[in-house]
Amino acid sequence: MAVSRQRIFEIIEYFFNHDEDDTCKQFSLDKETLSRYRRLYKQYFGENADLLFKIRSMYSPEELRVIAHGTRPVIQSSTETIDFEGDVVTLGVMSDTHIGSIYTDDNLFPIIINEMKKQGCQGILHPGDIVEGMMARPDSIYELSELGFIKQRDKAIKMFELWDGPWWIIDGNHDDSFNTKLGAGISMGAEIARILPNVSYRGNGVGEVTINGINIALYHGKDGGSSYALSYRLQKIIESMASKRKPQILIAGHDHKTFYLPMYRNVQGIAAGCIQRQTNHMALQRSMACTGFWIIKFGAKNGSLLWFNPTWYPLYI
Repeated sequence: MAVSRQRIFEIIEYFFNHDEDDTCKQFSLDKETLSRYRRLYKQYFGENADLLFKIRSMYSPEELRVIAHGTRPVIQSSTETIDFEGDVVTLGVMSDTHIGSIYTDDNLFPIIINEMKKQGCQGILHPGDIVEGMMARPDSIYELSELGFIKQRDKAIKMFELWDGPWWIIDGNHDDSFNTKLGAGISMGAEIARILPNVSYRGNGVGEVTINGINIALYHGKDGGSSYALSYRLQKIIESMASKRKPQILIAGHDHKTFYLPMYRNVQGIAAGCIQRQTNHMALQRSMACTGFWIIKFGAKNGSLLWFNPTWYPLYI
């Protein structure tokens, strides 16, 4: 029996937004008949039909409308509020992990996480460059251990799963390279947070979280990174912040340097370092990599930062 084009489209459009069983129930079909309708649908779209099926399964209707207009969804930064018991908070800081790079040793992650557990950390802050991404530098593809968004995402998830407490993360420029270099319209940080419920995505390049009344800013930025003095970049980031938007603690990634800048404009500044060792690109730029992580402790009461004690843990690799 012939089936009208309108009927085929009606069924397959419904199938795009529902699963197979629901579609069969809605239209009183068996699965073999639904498969036949899918084959008929392909006759109108040819080889692109399978790609359309995949795209429609990955994105919401709202996201598809944005993509159709040639742009990508912008995920706005917002403040999340967390309250731990007691007046003392202990947090781990791990930045610029560059998962998927041959210069990142995956065996370091269990060592770092175990030390954070040992020190009683209540959560981990990650100010960007979770993965290596797909940078457009000449020969950069040869520096990848994991090629493509999916493989880098899956490797990153394995790292995040080592810690079952809260994570607060932002995208860095390498995470965002799937958009800036490839125009893929996806967020690495948001995708990881979608899959893992204990991971909170705070934004692209900048984000905030308020813990026990203390505002903490995560910053990656789009600037060039390294400067002539370790303190210079932190100073300029803090100087650029409007008085009413200044955090009490700033955690900055991106430049692979480590530095503690105490109470500059009443902001405790931390340059977060990196987990990736020095790359050939950095060596040619005469830029060192400070490989390691931080554990920060602070006292808080009624929204006031009473004291702040950061400890740097170097990784000699």
